[in-house]
Amino acid sequence: MVCRQLSCAAPEIRTLLDIDADRLTPVEVIKVILRAPVDLLWNGGIGTYVKASTETHSQAADPANDAVRVNADELRCRVVGEGGNLGFTQRARVEYALNGGRINADFIDNAAGVATSDREVNLKIALEPAVTAGDLSLAERNCLLAECADWTADSVLADCANQTLAISLAESRAPALMNRHERLVGNLEQHHGLDRDSAVLPARKELAARTETGRGLTRPEIAMLLAHSKNAVRDELLASDVPDSCVFAGVFTNYFPDLVRRRCPEGVSRHRLAREIIATEVADRLINHVGPGLIHQLEERLGMDTPRVATAYAIVRAVLRVDELWHHATSLRNARPNANSRHLQVIQGLIEKTASWILRNRPHPLDPRAEIARYAEPVGRLLDAYPVFDPDGAPTPHLLLLGESLGLAEISAERGLPVGRVAEAYLDVARDIDILWALDAFERNSTTDYWESMAAAAVCDELADKLNRLINMILTQSDSTASVAEAVSQWRERHRRALSRLRRMVAESRTDGVMDLAHACTINAELGRIVATTVDSAGRPAT
Repeated sequence: MVCRQLSCAAPEIRTLLDIDADRLTPVEVIKVILRAPVDLLWNGGIGTYVKASTETHSQAADPANDAVRVNADELRCRVVGEGGNLGFTQRARVEYALNGGRINADFIDNAAGVATSDREVNLKIALEPAVTAGDLSLAERNCLLAECADWTADSVLADCANQTLAISLAESRAPALMNRHERLVGNLEQHHGLDRDSAVLPARKELAARTETGRGLTRPEIAMLLAHSKNAVRDELLASDVPDSCVFAGVFTNYFPDLVRRRCPEGVSRHRLAREIIATEVADRLINHVGPGLIHQLEERLGMDTPRVATAYAIVRAVLRVDELWHHATSLRNARPNANSRHLQVIQGLIEKTASWILRNRPHPLDPRAEIARYAEPVGRLLDAYPVFDPDGAPTPHLLLLGESLGLAEISAERGLPVGRVAEAYLDVARDIDILWALDAFERNSTTDYWESMAAAAVCDELADKLNRLINMILTQSDSTASVAEAVSQWRERHRRALSRLRRMVAESRTDGVMDLAHACTINAELGRIVATTVDSAGRPAT
């Protein structure tokens, strides 16, 4: 019947399917639909319809659909949406993505179903004590759940959108992130039971080959890494006291609709899965904001564990108003879908830099409430005075200053000076020696070599720390009545020769358009000499 209808169909159908035949069997109809040159192939059924060209039908493990299955390299659609489970093998997804196709994975595109079920169960657990005590009848409970449906749907869809956005952000920088991703895969294998072959993540030789050709992980591979990273972080948080910290209390209460919190406050506060909910939510938000790989990189570079990194992230999130910045950036992105991901990458960079500063400079164990109280007000002043985005939505030149906002706030507290005065001195000195250009250019000069990336991060930290120490000493040795310009001018006059030499180095690098590890190390050493020769008002060597 299908064949006869197709043979009599208008030429538009044959054009749409890009076929010449005027008669097809049912099996052929399914295959040409799968291979059609369309924008979107939506798989919403049951069965595995696409395998990799390197796989056999038996490896697809779905003999009922062997006759209609096609290879990933035969697809001509631009995007695949997986409404069903196992419509593609994972190797098929990777092959399709390597050929330029846009695809996530079934566990990403289908995440809303699982998340909705989880929330339903957790809502029922929260309402259970009221039902047991007779304060809420079963019918009333069901009505209350129905009233929460829209709120739950909105929350779940927002979580799914953020997860997909995290994949897009990682994909947009996949070649630059290759060494970070490679190290993460190795860590997940060694410590968290990841089977690289079962997860269809590239072997080391394949990763090396992609690095040579300037390619990174594909979307389905990043999706797999994202999922395993979230599971690993959740498990490590559960094994710590992080879920018990008051700083994460809001994460738990905001998981539930206001209606449920008001109607059954005791059921929410005594929820038997509270720790699991907090650990899962924190892991989800953390990985969505910074991507898979950052936590492990900070662990390797600074010797920190996941709970401490998560706590540092919580502090940064509050102090830098990350949720507000993220919402602003995603709003811009939604309004201009063709815009790149630069805005969100800017925020990721701020999170990474400031979290690293906390882990390097603040005492262990971190007291998140005390740290937020210490930095929220001065950093807030800097955010207001030096916004991340201008009125048109473009990133501002203040990013490097804001990345050092915690250090500037520390100088402000130590010297009893307004944080704006400290920031003014920082910008005056940094612009004079053009160190902001050097730092920005160096951070943009990414490397795929692990050891070089570790060295680059260490040099960036040293440069930033030395500049902060220099600002501290300049302000310390100046007359309290002197303006910032006068204090910097006095210091500059005393170190004319050394500053001239440093300016020349930076200028030559800028003229050459090169700021690699060798240039950065040389500039770092020269800045170190200037710091060493700067003395405080009592004439003691700088510390």
